[in-house]
Amino acid sequence: INNYTDIKHEHLVIGVGISSSYGESFCKDNMKFVSLKSSMRDLYREIIKFAPHFIILHYVGYGYQKKGVPFWLLMVVFFAKNKIKKIKLLTVFHELYAMALPWKSAFWLSPFQRLIALSFAKISDQHLTNRDISKSWLEKYTSRPVEYLPVFSNVGEINSISDMRQNVLVVFGSESLRLKAYQTVG
Repeated sequence: INNYTDIKHEHLVIGVGISSSYGESFCKDNMKFVSLKSSMRDLYREIIKFAPHFIILHYVGYGYQKKGVPFWLLMVVFFAKNKIKKIKLLTVFHELYAMALPWKSAFWLSPFQRLIALSFAKISDQHLTNRDISKSWLEKYTSRPVEYLPVFSNVGEINSISDMRQNVLVVFGSESLRLKAYQTVG
């Protein structure tokens, strides 16, 4: 769970389709998958060389840059769209920006994270988000509609509970958030 965004956003998918490769560039069924481990320049060159009709960008700032401010990715996509006019960009916003107290770096970086998210929203031809609050924020600042597609639970739901079953609680999150949850409930 800790490296989910690193794994999920390891590849920028150029084209359409689903694959499960990690850490390399490859072509499959007329789709180009470009590793984000390559340099910014290499990624731009791959996009220009492949000349896609569209790019699907799953945007999570922290998935592309340690502090959540991937200006480099914004530059690559912006310049590629300007170079190849036919490129349509669908951005799937999983998160927009962080909020924190002033002694955390996220507090000071939040305006830059908002700027990047807003910039992606403005250059995108279509928007999709999995959070209702993100949909509202994006629609406030863009002229295009934002599709809302909530994420289903991957834990699952049970139809009935047996009297024989022992009660178990699972707490997800970082160590500090789990500790806070344990302290809150006593």
